[in-house]
Amino acid sequence: MKSSPSEEPARGGFMGRHFRRISDKMRYYFKRYGWKVGAAIFLYYLVRDTILYIILPILIAKEIAGG
Repeated sequence: MKSSPSEEPARGGFMGRHFRRISDKMRYYFKRYGWKVGAAIFLYYLVRDTILYIILPILIAKEIAGG
């Protein structure tokens, strides 16, 4: 038996509202600044991942190896 729409739980909830808010802000920034937002996001993740996955493991390996 199907329940009426008023008895169904609200879709999205807490997480849905926050994802929608973030996507609305990203859409706004892309409309306002264009490709520069995409370039900034790309550079942020490039630097972050380089530090996390290349530099940090090298430093840890040097420390463990006694180098």
